Amino acid sequence: MKKAASTVVLLLLFGCAQPMPAPPAVAPPVVDLKAQISANEAAWAAAANRGDAAALAAMYTDTATLLPPGADMQKGRAAIEKTFGSIGHSGVRNYSLTTLDVAQLGPDTVQEIGQFSLDAPGPKKKWVKVYGKYVSIWKLVDGKWLLDVDTWNMNK
Repeated sequence: MKKAASTVVLLLLFGCAQPMPAPPAVAPPVVDLKAQISANEAAWAAAANRGDAAALAAMYTDTATLLPPGADMQKGRAAIEKTFGSIGHSGVRNYSLTTLDVAQLGPDTVQEIGQFSLDAPGPKKKWVKVYGKYVSIWKLVDGKWLLDVDTWNMNK
């Protein structure tokens, strides 16, 4: 009987016990992803305007995919560097990129939508202003946002 009474008392004590309060939620650090991506795009444009294909390729993940308009898909940094080397040798200059929208797709993935302009050699040695848009997927690699998928096309 003593055993049964002790069990009842323990059950009553546990039944009346309040649950432990949950630890206070820790707010995630506030990160302005659009500002970070815009800064990366400014660095990209600066490297492109210098004609620095190696610096451009370094802004992509090791396994990045480049989808240039009117050309084959390029996979990996070496192919991306070669592509940007060719574009640089074509005379394209005065790149300007504007980040319009950034959406976080996961803890290490961001989608960016933007617009660009550049000057390209045109007929009769005249320069043509080209306008277009782009979509890029960025991956967070070792604390740094790198391009993982990059595609663009011209408006006209």
